[in-house]
Amino acid sequence: LLSRLYDKFRDYNPDVIHAHFNEMGSISFPLSQKLQVPLIITEHSSTLSAEKIKKAHLNSIIKAYGNADRVIAVSRALSDNIRRHTGVESCVIGNIVDTDSFQVTVRSDRNSFNIVNVGNLVPIKNHNLLLESYGIFHRNHPRTHLYIIGDGVLREELRHKCIELGINTSVTFKGRLSRKEIADVFRNSDVFAFTSISETFG
Repeated sequence: LLSRLYDKFRDYNPDVIHAHFNEMGSISFPLSQKLQVPLIITEHSSTLSAEKIKKAHLNSIIKAYGNADRVIAVSRALSDNIRRHTGVESCVIGNIVDTDSFQVTVRSDRNSFNIVNVGNLVPIKNHNLLLESYGIFHRNHPRTHLYIIGDGVLREELRHKCIELGINTSVTFKGRLSRKEIADVFRNSDVFAFTSISETFG
């Protein structure tokens, strides 16, 4: 499939193929062989943070890394987990931030205290803990607001939890936003809340 997609851009000859996540690395390997260019995999997957990985999945990860010319991890902790599970030494290059878009600013509007969270609405991001914690905080600090950026399978469940906790008018689900839109929300917030069970760059 990737080779067929590449056929549409035959006039472009890449110097390297850079795949994100081991699964994309597996898909990219045949094309890197075909074009005789190096394959680099940058790993972000929280799967590698687990204590145990299913054997079939682990074997596919090991195969993907074995086919890569270089494996990059987005944090030292992830690099350590890659080594522990696969024996592969990875290079650590942290995720970068576009400082033209994401800048620290002093809010002029101080009528409320705004909290922001960004992440897919999936179990590993632990939004239940976020909402329960905010519910307690909001009782003592009613002039606060929580903005949740992201979407996912738990959207409706989390909306109902807000109603149960009595915070539905103080929590806004923003859905998926562009990086520029996320930066705008950040500029109008005071605190970033982080409740994930596991993160590779957290």
